[in-house]
Amino acid sequence: MWKDSDFKEMFANYSVSPHQKVWTGIAYAIEKNERPKAMLPFFSRSQKMALVAACLSSVFLCGFMLRFVEEDSNKPIDFHSNTIAANVPIPLNTSSSVSTKKEARPPVLSVPKIASALMIISKKPVIRIPEEYKSFEKDILALVELDKQIAKLQEEIQVLKAEEPSILAWETPILAQVQSKIEAKTIQNFKKYQDHLISETISLQNETKLPELASVKPKFIERFYLTPYMGANISHVFYQDKPANNFFSDKAQFNGQIGYNAGVQFGYQLSKKWSLESGFGLGQYVLGFKEDYGTYFRDGSMYIDQLDIPLLARYSIRLNKKPLPLTLALKGGFIYNNVIFYQVNYTDKFNRVITIGGQNEQSYSFDVDKRQYNSMQFGYAAGFDLDAYFSKKIALNVSMLNTLVSQVNNFPFFSAEKQRPVQFSSSFSIGTKIKF
Repeated sequence: MWKDSDFKEMFANYSVSPHQKVWTGIAYAIEKNERPKAMLPFFSRSQKMALVAACLSSVFLCGFMLRFVEEDSNKPIDFHSNTIAANVPIPLNTSSSVSTKKEARPPVLSVPKIASALMIISKKPVIRIPEEYKSFEKDILALVELDKQIAKLQEEIQVLKAEEPSILAWETPILAQVQSKIEAKTIQNFKKYQDHLISETISLQNETKLPELASVKPKFIERFYLTPYMGANISHVFYQDKPANNFFSDKAQFNGQIGYNAGVQFGYQLSKKWSLESGFGLGQYVLGFKEDYGTYFRDGSMYIDQLDIPLLARYSIRLNKKPLPLTLALKGGFIYNNVIFYQVNYTDKFNRVITIGGQNEQSYSFDVDKRQYNSMQFGYAAGFDLDAYFSKKIALNVSMLNTLVSQVNNFPFFSAEKQRPVQFSSSFSIGTKIKF
């Protein structure tokens, strides 16, 4: 560092001759006043020369110091120390990404360095702004404060990077562990939203797939349904004329007995209420008869096995408005019966005792020609159904069907052959209705 003694030694033997204008002025003054006045009467000649030398040396020293200050003007200022030293940089301009588009700012110069002998030690950093930048003092101080915040943020980021990151459901990178309940709830909702979008995308892809040809079901097939059933029946027979039968006469009294029936019924739905039904069933109808012949009393039964094929129209009435409804259906139409087997069993009880190797009671069983009854029957049918649905495709079916039939050539008034029997039957069945 330069000292005053150094400059004195440097400029000890240095002198400068005055300019010609000085001598001209002196001559002018002498001529005017005849005797020049003493400019500095209190200083000797040597003192005057020393004073001039000091002035010149001061001028050179100021020029040298100004150049020295300009060389170090671009060095940053360090705000992390409590004192300002000559070798410590103090930033006023930052390299951060903060910028403004409203007004172009000139570059901010840093505070010039000052000799250490003139440093003022203080607890807080002192920022000195040149006079030409005083109009931007607020902006400069704001940038300085921003530098401080950036420095603190960098320290916090370094601390967070040193910590182990928590495993979260987010697919994007994170800087810190989620600690608040609000952030955790946000992550959970975002996960649900992602799952919802994925499920909607999958369902949309499934819907847009073209159906396979084997899985295409025509609409008319969906209108079909079937009902397997089984149940019991009871029948009654009467004749309009003398019966053409070898085992009883017109004096016989008939009574109905319990038989059975089973089969499958098919249906096609024309509309929401109307449908057509048909099918086939196998039934055994049992009829009892009694007749008094005077000397003996006959008690017997007829067993008629026949195939039943109905053709019915069905009208449905919905009893409730539930998704799985309870439906009452009225049905009526025609029925065809083909007699497969006909058998007669009877027992004769005699009124007197047979003394010679006889018995008072004799039983017989005959496989009778079905033509002695009705080989083929045709007639009317009417009844109702009750459907209780368990699902859209399956329902419990309870049915009752009444039939009135006779020999085919007796239809429709059963009066062509009056010796043929007329059979009235009531069938009760339960089954499962299945829609396609």
